[in-house]
Amino acid sequence: MDKELEKVRGFIKNYLEDKKLVNNILIIAALLIVIFTINLFIARNLLGGEGFYIHWMGSKLLLRDKMSPYSERALQLINEEAKSYIFSDNSKNLIFISPIFSIIFYAPFVLITDFEIARALWMTSLISILIVTIFLLLKILRWIPPIKTTILIYICSTLNFFIVIGIMDGNLIILALLFIIAAYWFLINRKLELAGSMLALSMITPQVVLIPITFIFILAGIHKKWGLYYWFLITLILLILSSLLLSPKWPLEYLKVILLNRDKISILKPLNALKVWLRDIDQWSLYIFIAMPLLLLILEWKRIFQYKNGNLQFWGLCLTLLLGQMIWIRNDAGNFICLMPVILLIAYSWMNRNTSSGKLVSFFNLLIFPAQFLIILANNNLLLVSVKQIGFSLYFFPIIYLLVNMYWIRGWIGQSIMPFLKDNSR
Repeated sequence: MDKELEKVRGFIKNYLEDKKLVNNILIIAALLIVIFTINLFIARNLLGGEGFYIHWMGSKLLLRDKMSPYSERALQLINEEAKSYIFSDNSKNLIFISPIFSIIFYAPFVLITDFEIARALWMTSLISILIVTIFLLLKILRWIPPIKTTILIYICSTLNFFIVIGIMDGNLIILALLFIIAAYWFLINRKLELAGSMLALSMITPQVVLIPITFIFILAGIHKKWGLYYWFLITLILLILSSLLLSPKWPLEYLKVILLNRDKISILKPLNALKVWLRDIDQWSLYIFIAMPLLLLILEWKRIFQYKNGNLQFWGLCLTLLLGQMIWIRNDAGNFICLMPVILLIAYSWMNRNTSSGKLVSFFNLLIFPAQFLIILANNNLLLVSVKQIGFSLYFFPIIYLLVNMYWIRGWIGQSIMPFLKDNSR
């Protein structure tokens, strides 16, 4: 026992003597304090936080009061208590619609009774998760830019209009995106247990991750990586069983809430947003509007999966995240967080051209969405709160712009050195 303690002490001593490591830890701690301070100012003075409030309040009712967050009484309390907080001018029709195991991520914040401090800490956590996601994306792309470009990438990604909305809202999409990207990273590195577990954890937002999960499932199946399926099922079953201990009837209550509120919740009716935007268009035209990107995605999947050892696998995942916003339309700008990998892939591809014009276009793609954020902030800062009320052009312009770019760089991706899943791997 004494020998083990000596080893631990020696390990700690060596790390403390590493000045570079200590300096890095101090810099990270200082940055987190600064970020938390800014977020606390936002939480105390600016509107927002609907997504966090619903989950925070739902978690509190379940863990403290032993009340199902799907129950009518819980929904009533969530809406009544909302009037005490500054997250929204219109506190009504707030519904807890996430799987109950999503509460595990909010549970630590339930211990904090001050909503504004809890929200500021959650926003700080989301920014940290975002930074980890960007780090993973750069590793997938094998992109090692100069330090100034790296700092620009992190700043521009954080100040992206849609990401700012997602952070202020406090929803789980940033976390779900991390799990999807981590699952792909572990899959191409043949760590199937972790890949399957990450996909199961991403089910905290099933309506957002369903299409990219399908892509990764097909990719794993074609390359006979059955371990991913096993660990996905094992992890998902464990999550469901453990949450049954908290609320035995939650799966039925979850489905009931979704069905009863199907006109309000876009998880079942992707056409709802289109009907609001295009009131004079007939029903069949709406179906065609959805079917076109779906057919395009299926066609691209077929082409990608025909060439098992192709560099287009990650391009295919990014295209899936992009077209998924057109197939499963939700009038919520926060869902566009899923487009971050697309933006980085486009910026990387242009930068990889090693020409002055290529670098210029790369920087333009990094800066266009932060610029959009600053313009909107100057003209209509309420839009940062009303994430459910964005216009048709604001929703589809980024998608069309990025889609054109994706096909522009498609030929270059085949000549890149990005890692991909191979048949000769375990």
